Amino acid sequence: MLVLHEVYMEDLLISLCENSTSETDCARRIQHLIKQGANVNRRTVGSRTPLMIVCWKYRRNDVTVHFFLDIIRILLNHGADVNLTDDFGWNALHFACRYNCTTQLPSMIDTLLRSKINVNATTRNEWNCLHQLCQYNSAEKLYGVISTLIKHNININAQTSKGDTALHLVCRYCRTVDFNAIFELFINVGARVDIVSSNGKTLLHVLCKYAIDLDLHGVVEKILDKCQPMVDRLDYYGSTAMVYAARLGCVKTVSLLLPYTKTSIIDVFGQNVVDHLNKVFSNSFPLCLCCRRMESFLSKGFRDELDRKIPYHSPRRGIDRNALEGIIPRRIDYGFTNTNRDAFIQLPTGKAWSIIRDAWTNDSDLEINPFLSFLREHTHQFCTGRHCQWCAVSEVAEQFVRQLLDAVAVLDNRFEGEIVRYGSSAENTKIISPDEFDFMLVLNHFKEAENGGTVEYAGKESSAVFQTASDSGVSSAKLLYYFYMLMAHAVNQTNDLHILFHNISFSETCVTLDCLYRGKPSVGTENSSFKLSIDITIAIIRSAINAVAQPLPSPLYSSKSPAVKKDQFLVPHRQLSGSEISGWKPSFPIAEKDAFRHFDPIITRCYCLLKLLVLLVAHTDDNNTSRKTKPSSYAIKTCLFNFVSKNHVHWEERYIDVYCRAICNEFLEKKNQINSYFDHSLPVYTIKNDSRDVMIKVKNRLESIRNCACNSYGSSLPCKTICISKCNFM
Repeated sequence: MLVLHEVYMEDLLISLCENSTSETDCARRIQHLIKQGANVNRRTVGSRTPLMIVCWKYRRNDVTVHFFLDIIRILLNHGADVNLTDDFGWNALHFACRYNCTTQLPSMIDTLLRSKINVNATTRNEWNCLHQLCQYNSAEKLYGVISTLIKHNININAQTSKGDTALHLVCRYCRTVDFNAIFELFINVGARVDIVSSNGKTLLHVLCKYAIDLDLHGVVEKILDKCQPMVDRLDYYGSTAMVYAARLGCVKTVSLLLPYTKTSIIDVFGQNVVDHLNKVFSNSFPLCLCCRRMESFLSKGFRDELDRKIPYHSPRRGIDRNALEGIIPRRIDYGFTNTNRDAFIQLPTGKAWSIIRDAWTNDSDLEINPFLSFLREHTHQFCTGRHCQWCAVSEVAEQFVRQLLDAVAVLDNRFEGEIVRYGSSAENTKIISPDEFDFMLVLNHFKEAENGGTVEYAGKESSAVFQTASDSGVSSAKLLYYFYMLMAHAVNQTNDLHILFHNISFSETCVTLDCLYRGKPSVGTENSSFKLSIDITIAIIRSAINAVAQPLPSPLYSSKSPAVKKDQFLVPHRQLSGSEISGWKPSFPIAEKDAFRHFDPIITRCYCLLKLLVLLVAHTDDNNTSRKTKPSSYAIKTCLFNFVSKNHVHWEERYIDVYCRAICNEFLEKKNQINSYFDHSLPVYTIKNDSRDVMIKVKNRLESIRNCACNSYGSSLPCKTICISKCNFM
């Protein structure tokens, strides 16, 4: 019994550390458990300790900000070993630098450093805490944190397994207001500018390729005396720094570097720097700060000087498939995921968001019209032609993905297939801005096994490297990881004026491309550029034997037959953290997209409104709104489908708040999980207290809207005319 009691206490300790954001008395309870004998260094999934978990989970400014520091101090005071590492070599300092973007980051790091944590410890892929900080962290006090690590003798020139230094990473990813100060700090303390990464990129390459919203000319000028020998250096993809600057549109930096180059590079796209600059000036605009407002022409002297250079045609590189297959890990779990996506969404500029946020937060008598007006301006549903920004971005994103996946198929024909666009952008249910897109590549040469749920290769080449450890079919993780490596090569040999690739990451379910959209030049208004992400997954068509015959939500029974083979796929499955990723799960993206195409527009508007209200609940005092909402959009969508199938109502916009309340009830009536509308045996969302609390808040605020509306009508309740009883699906 004593052993069981200790195990229970330690499990509870881990649980409190994982969920401390929602526990106001968490510090006191953790201290009590430790005093009762709970092991403060207990290992959990992936060999993480309570200290690592707290440093991982504590990542945003809110009312719990001081609780986390209290918890860290309690753990350290009771013997937490700061130098323990997890299965991937991460210690608590790695987690803090990677995930903590709060104003308390300096205090957290100072606490860990005073506890004698090894500041130069490296992970399994040779990342130290400074690497983590420079790639992933955008904290306000980043300069001070970097200075602190330097004072504690962090190795500023250490290289990751890919050869990147912290300076490489800060130049690629950091765009805080004090970037120039951070850059000068590195240079002043001896950061080397001549180190070359494994893909042949020098610091000059990195600066010129990723200088979005940066005074590139000013930064390059500071280090030019040290970088002159690198001006003509080709990276792995056959480009010089000057070529990257030209693609960006930075004519000032190209002019600065031109005297130091001996060659005129014709890149793998058959273009030299003049071609790239002319393309930018005639169809778009520069992305660097130094050339943003320049006149869009090139001087004759510039052209003449380039013509005097020796032309050099860069070769297009293929891949060594055997070498690439040899890199596939034998076991893939959460430690291989490496997403760099922003944790917060980009909110609209101007007053639109603040008006509805203030109304949602402060108005006792809430009206629905401001929220519907916001959706008219910030969704694609109301587009009457194909000339809006949503149309333009969607078109170039799809063109970019098709170009990219064509290149992947050339690299390895096992990845030939049909490209399907799905998700909110395809359903016209994306809100706020057109900055997220979902695609799947339906593979031609793989199929579902007859026993169902597993995948086998149906082509003529070998597929042994993709098999699961137990040899029970193709591992989704291995296939997706190999696809990720193909994509990483192909995207660097894909050139698009309007979609600029920035970063690629691998997760359990998809490959994510973080990009920047650069529109066409505008007259009289600010030129449009913003971040966007593209998720691409792989999919296998389900066999007719195993497909689930589930109709679309009514009222579509008459216009759409039950979902059939072509509507159903197997896609990579998100596993529990720490377990091996290898499985497949059913997915119904075409059926979902078709549902919204056939729905009454009011149904789609209900879904968009609920997503907006959930975002408003998630909005924090520091003007951030989390990208990942609780509940998820997919959970809300499933509840919408359930509601539509059970309620044959005449949809009217004036009752939209009533419908939304009913959909909230669909969620709240579930106990622990939500199952797929199309396959009732398939769990799609686990309901936790925080997501339940959000839906209760949304429902309660919607009730205030209806009460206000009903009172304005007096005894003639408008909701009595709906085929529901006095506003009650509830």
